[in-house]
Parts: sequence; C-alpha cells; structure tokens
Amino acid sequence: MNVRCFTGYLMRDATTAWAPATAEHGPLPRLVFEVMITDSQGVVFPDKCVVDQPKLVAEYEPLLTAGRAVIVEGEQTARAYHKHGVLEGYVRETRVFRMEFPNRARARREGEETAAQPQKATV
Repeated sequence: MNVRCFTGYLMRDATTAWAPATAEHGPLPRLVFEVMITDSQGVVFPDKCVVDQPKLVAEYEPLLTAGRAVIVEGEQTARAYHKHGVLEGYVRETRVFRMEFPNRARARREGEETAAQPQKATV
C-alpha cells in the first residue's frame, strides 16, 4: 500500500458520485474532490481524491466545502480509463481513509481586533 499524507485546500465543494452496483450491493455513494497542493518549488497543482467508505462519506460530505484547509491521509491508486471500449490511460487518485480539518483562524479574545475586521478610517 502506498500511503500518502498531504495538506492543501479545496477549490470547490466535493461532488457526490456513485460506484457501480455489484452482486453483493447496489450502487454506493462516493465523494470526489480535488485538493490544491503546493510542492517544494512553490508550484500549486490539484490532487484528485475519492472517499469510498459510506460511513466516511456521510461524515465528510458537509465538511468538504470550497476554501477549506484539509489534511489528507490515503492510498495512492491508479485506475484504467476507457473511452469507447479502448484503454486511453490511467487516472491517479488518492483513496482517502482519514482526514482532518485544521482551524486556521486564531481564537479571538474579548476586545481584541483581528486583521479581518475593518478598521475605522481617521481623517
């Protein structure tokens, strides 16, 4: 298993997709989303992620919103991509089995102003 741990942020909300039905079960919900990652040279690129486990789908769906910072732990996988029955290539994705959502905002103390609050202009 190729375990990956990385941090980034979401450009857009996660999308619900459905895994195909099998003999054991009907179609299962999946969450598909991209995490924007910055590498060591400062290049920003998307990493495709998938949440397959129904329990995790229900837990993470309301949390995966645009602009949210995320720490992802999962398995790097590749699946075949077919077009009109012909193998076109492979899609790399991370199958997520654990995520954390850090609170990037510092706690506001009573009477303390933050940079996000508008300052009063003095003339």
